[in-house]
Amino acid sequence: MKKSIFIIALLFMLSANSVLGQAVINISNLGNGMLVVNSNSIDNKDVRVLVEKGQARYQYNIKEKETRIPLQMGIGSYQVSVVENVGGNRFKVISKETVNVNSIDETNLFLSSIQMVNWDQSMKAVQKAQELTKGLSNDEAKVKEIYNYIINNLVYDFDKVATLTSNYLPNINKIYDENKGICYDYSSLFAGMLRSVGVPTKLVMGYAPNVNEYHAWNEVYINGKWVTIDTTTDAVYRQNNRKYEMAKDKSLFNVMKEY
Repeated sequence: MKKSIFIIALLFMLSANSVLGQAVINISNLGNGMLVVNSNSIDNKDVRVLVEKGQARYQYNIKEKETRIPLQMGIGSYQVSVVENVGGNRFKVISKETVNVNSIDETNLFLSSIQMVNWDQSMKAVQKAQELTKGLSNDEAKVKEIYNYIINNLVYDFDKVATLTSNYLPNINKIYDENKGICYDYSSLFAGMLRSVGVPTKLVMGYAPNVNEYHAWNEVYINGKWVTIDTTTDAVYRQNNRKYEMAKDKSLFNVMKEY
């Protein structure tokens, strides 16, 4: 992920909604750690949202009429900006504001549908998750069922890596239908399926042991703690008859982003 110019729309004023040109930023759900950007004029425009807190920053491309944006960096002061590309590497700042978040329901935050983990109840992958976990009340058992399904059914798509664009977003329906993908796809599908059955799950990006490139994996909330799981690596290990365990040593992973 390149650090360039980013954007997010949000004016913390007297009402829960703010209007920025043609974009409406809904901040009524801050307690759940979520913003919603509504826009009716995004066609053929490069509009981005930048969320910054301390030294951390996240960028989101706005391509849909409604985009859910997580505030996953905890309580505190967020700098939120909205920008539009006006040619080349030049961006016009639409707005830049400070938003103070006093509390966040982390459980709801990592159950939500967002750009990187875009799921809904109509998806076949979600219906499969419900089928796999039917009758299971224990989250750990749910995780194991969905984990085993993914590492036994998905294969790594080497051709996709060669043509990947910087603004790529996983499509859970497509990944599920084709049974293949890159690490971003594996982790998005795993997160979407688990979130749909009530298991808080993060999609994490950074650097992992035995992986030379920028990588994606998951952290799953099991028995009161976040457990690191890398379905991509384990699927490859399984296919090559190598030993693996579901839970990883978190200290070996260098987290750069989490969603």
